[in-house]
Amino acid sequence: MFSITKSGEEFQMKIGRNAPCPCGSGKKYKKCCLRIDEPKADEERQQNAGEQDKIDTEESVLDNNEDHENGPHEDAAVAAVDDNDDDDDDDEIAENESDRIWGELKDGDFDRKATIIEKILDDPNLFEEFDCFELFNGLHDACQHLDDRQVFKKLTHRLKQEYPDRYKNKLGYLLQTLIQDALVDENKTEADTRLKAADAVPDAILNGTNTVLGGYGADDITG
Repeated sequence: MFSITKSGEEFQMKIGRNAPCPCGSGKKYKKCCLRIDEPKADEERQQNAGEQDKIDTEESVLDNNEDHENGPHEDAAVAAVDDNDDDDDDDEIAENESDRIWGELKDGDFDRKATIIEKILDDPNLFEEFDCFELFNGLHDACQHLDDRQVFKKLTHRLKQEYPDRYKNKLGYLLQTLIQDALVDENKTEADTRLKAADAVPDAILNGTNTVLGGYGADDITG
């Protein structure tokens, strides 16, 4: 979380824990500046709480009702601390789980990788912890034969159906890989269909992969 002061007013913007860190490091916020920003935010909250307590105390003296005014603030502060502790524990558990799964992915064979990726796709929150390219590129690198490539294609289709935005972000790589697989399997019809689909996609979405796709020509399809 960080603050921007403008015209005497303070605005706060919350940064998602899994969002890119605003410092430009390329790391996730939770693994970069979050550890720096959280203590600052806590200190600011404590200062604000102290000022509010002072105001409440002064008002309670005037109203001769000090216990009534101060009690709720203390209860709210304790509840807020407990909630923050619970959130931190949940985040740590989720991060440890994603690290464990990633270790299994790297060490597993194709079937194991495919099973793990299916489980990841079942859980949108868990999927947020992983890079889509690393998942599918690692799976494709383990492909050994036609059946493996068919499984890869099915998982790619599931990605397209259930997570269209993330599919779109890696569309260039996925189309290129599926076209290559179709050619390896001598499925000229599928290769031709996917090449036509690639031609219909704006260059900005393909992120330069159109240059690679352009290397496939009529000889690749009909030869």
